Amino acid sequence: MELQAATIVGGEAHFFAGRHFLAFDFDQDRVVRCGRVDEHDWGRLPGNLDAAVEHNGRTYFFRGDRYYRTPVGGKRVGAARDVGQDGWHSLPTNEGRFDAALAHPTKGKLYFFIGDRYWRWDVATDQVDKEGARIGVDGWFGVPADLDAALVHPNGKAYFFKGGRYHRYDFTNDSVDAVRDIGLDGWKGLDQWPQMVELNVAGENRRAMVIDRWSNDPCQPRPVVYYFHGNSGDAYDSYDKRAFHQLWPEAVVVYAEGTDVNSHGKVDHNGDLAWQVRFPYKFRLGYTKDIEYVIGLTRLVADRYPIAPEASFACGHSSGGFFTLSMMDILPHLFDGFAALGCHARYKVELNVPGEMLRNRAMPLQLDPDEVSARPRPVLYMLGKHDDSVGDDWPRSMPWWLPDASNATQKTMSTIRQLQTRNRCVPKVITDVEWSTPDTVSTIQALQHGSPVCWFMYEGDHSGPDRANDWTIEHFKALAP
Repeated sequence: MELQAATIVGGEAHFFAGRHFLAFDFDQDRVVRCGRVDEHDWGRLPGNLDAAVEHNGRTYFFRGDRYYRTPVGGKRVGAARDVGQDGWHSLPTNEGRFDAALAHPTKGKLYFFIGDRYWRWDVATDQVDKEGARIGVDGWFGVPADLDAALVHPNGKAYFFKGGRYHRYDFTNDSVDAVRDIGLDGWKGLDQWPQMVELNVAGENRRAMVIDRWSNDPCQPRPVVYYFHGNSGDAYDSYDKRAFHQLWPEAVVVYAEGTDVNSHGKVDHNGDLAWQVRFPYKFRLGYTKDIEYVIGLTRLVADRYPIAPEASFACGHSSGGFFTLSMMDILPHLFDGFAALGCHARYKVELNVPGEMLRNRAMPLQLDPDEVSARPRPVLYMLGKHDDSVGDDWPRSMPWWLPDASNATQKTMSTIRQLQTRNRCVPKVITDVEWSTPDTVSTIQALQHGSPVCWFMYEGDHSGPDRANDWTIEHFKALAP
């Protein structure tokens, strides 16, 4: 997906393509947010823009012979207006669509680029004072024709974008002083535009966001990472908070999106998204649509992208973490590794217990060899020492715990024990030293035909540390062939 327009709003650079935008933070020097213009307070702004320019405290967006204007200091545009009739008199409307526009930082001039020519707008007189000048001949030396977008950076230089490259323009020397690759040599994340894929599951329209930096190389197999968000999240929230696509740009990254349920999987129609299957037994009780969604989504991704063998991974946080641990039981063949944050496991329950007691009756996992037909997959499990937000469905009586153990410690120990059994690991008792050393990954080695369990507790709460993203990707990279 190629850039179509760029501007600076609220101190951040915003880049537009189709109906999506990426927000670039200059201090962090990377893309920090992704969104759709129709879902993130841009008002009546359409997709497929031509150009944008800042002027008099507002941003003006151009599409064809119409323009849209933000309020001063805001970004919610109003109704469309006609170029030449409702403003911007003398700008060309018969020369084709604008390719790019920018404001000169010191001269009080705006520049509009079409093909290999440009028009200069004088702010003082509010009209064009140079028409159809040639780019590279009558100024703007080194700037290419047929631009995608342009803006002026806070560092005082102009950046012109075309294809996968940017041209940096020095106003002092009146010429381009660098030509580099977008995303590799600056503008990190700007080469990773989202693609929204849609599928229908049980009569419900579902979607997911796919990031594939190497979409121009359809033959090179690459790993894929699926992420399942927490309660009230969505694909765009996952893009912003996890940024797995930046941590592992060689991988296809899929930000899956839940359905209209609360954090315990009950339908509540309040618009918040989560995952219906909190524990595997709910799937066996008929809650199947999220599993059907995952199966359909993985098939869709495999059809459209060249996924490397034995390199499909799943991870999640909170509601998505519970769902991820459940998929280890329900879909053992589908992924080659797992990571879960801010959750705990319950792999078997007494299905004959009636009523509300069902969710509070956990049983220790004691698998017979014939209960798991596939080789268990490696898993990384993470929980905060002060995570007290997932305890309301925790069994009231767990006979093996120390009386003074924290709730988070109980959940961690129980989950580790269950994962040890599920993954056929060497029986291991967690030592006091391991509990007292936070942020240190411990690995429980596997027996024959098993897979290891990696785990740690971190000093934090349910939200999880930023480092959890790095730990997750490092775990998956180590597993990739």
